[in-house]
Amino acid sequence: MCSTVLTALRTPYDALAENTLRHCAGLPAHHAVVCGPPGAGKSWLLWEGTLLAGKEAGLRVIEVPPAELPNILDIARGCARYPRVHFILVTDHVDLPLKGQVAADLVSGSGGSGASGWPSNTLLYLGASASSTVSRSDPVVSRCPLVVPLMGLQDEEAFLQAAGEMLAAKQQEVRAAAAPADGGGGGSSGSESGTVLSGELREAALAWGKQQGLSVRSAAVFARSCV
Repeated sequence: MCSTVLTALRTPYDALAENTLRHCAGLPAHHAVVCGPPGAGKSWLLWEGTLLAGKEAGLRVIEVPPAELPNILDIARGCARYPRVHFILVTDHVDLPLKGQVAADLVSGSGGSGASGWPSNTLLYLGASASSTVSRSDPVVSRCPLVVPLMGLQDEEAFLQAAGEMLAAKQQEVRAAAAPADGGGGGSSGSESGTVLSGELREAALAWGKQQGLSVRSAAVFARSCV
């Protein structure tokens, strides 16, 4: 993937970015769950998207493997030792609903506040696995009021647009890396222009999408193969 916000991800990115920026500003914000079909861009949204939103505010993003979820309160309390820094703990590929002691520990750990509970300088973002069932009646999901669903790419034109936007971003990165240090080779991080795929490149992209699936992930792989 890349640091460009794809048109297909703009709405979920804006929702999570607004929450992230509120957190960085010390305003009330929520734990979050990101969900969607395979290859929809969930991991990008959790990692690159969150970093992109919070980089100017000095946000720290920390990976917490799913196996460490029972220890989430201890990890969050470690972040509380640095009250002037804002943290987001990211756990990706979580199979929801969680069950048993893991679910009980996570609900207990994320529910409190104050000195003995969850610190105000830390949020938890969960990435639901593609096979998960995400329900607001789930006690774990209820601790994450912000649920951000990703729909994936709905048709061939959406796939071509995503591939073109990522190809443009990759080409820009290559040009910036090749430019002299004083040459001003940087550019916009937006996705407004993109690359319109046409001719043989368009046909190759469509063939790739039909073979690998019309997903954000496969569009990203195609774009990398063209640079």
